[in-house]
Amino acid sequence: VVDFVVRLCAVSAEELLDGAGARIFSLQKIVEVAQLNMGRIRLVWARIWTVLGAHFAAVGCHPHLGVGMYAIDALRQLANTFLERDEHALYAFQAAFLRPFETVLHAHPAAQMRELILSCALAIVQRKGDALRSGWVAIFNLLAAAAMDAEVSIVELGWGVCSQIIAPPPTGHLSSVCAGSAYVHAVACVRAYAAQ
Repeated sequence: VVDFVVRLCAVSAEELLDGAGARIFSLQKIVEVAQLNMGRIRLVWARIWTVLGAHFAAVGCHPHLGVGMYAIDALRQLANTFLERDEHALYAFQAAFLRPFETVLHAHPAAQMRELILSCALAIVQRKGDALRSGWVAIFNLLAAAAMDAEVSIVELGWGVCSQIIAPPPTGHLSSVCAGSAYVHAVACVRAYAAQ
């Protein structure tokens, strides 16, 4: 299966080379393959996601904004499905799964893309906040990166997500953050916004 995923990602990368005329057929198939293989044993899934996560990060940085946005939206949908699975305390699969969002946020020059990524983070927090464990680390790294953005709208959107997480119950998720051992990352994130 891993070899198949590697080859499919190579075909998808080739289809996307054409800039504005890029085709997303194989990228759509990658989303389907990811959905169908999430139930595999964790060791196999981790190997699959290593390949897929790198591909989603690369496609998210595509120069044609529409292609990148499609990849990020597909990643958000996959995250919603993936986060329905429980995470064992000794694993950090959620953090690895969400890492492509952070990679694209750091690398993409378009403010629209960074806003989309933060909107995806907000949706994940609102829908799956109680299910997050190691995923909190990726979320807070993403939000801390947004705090350093040159665009004020990105900083404000990131702070909006952060303040919603640390709000008192029932709307906040601080107990889930502590259960996910991400309290230090939460403090570092808030400090990044305080420094602005």
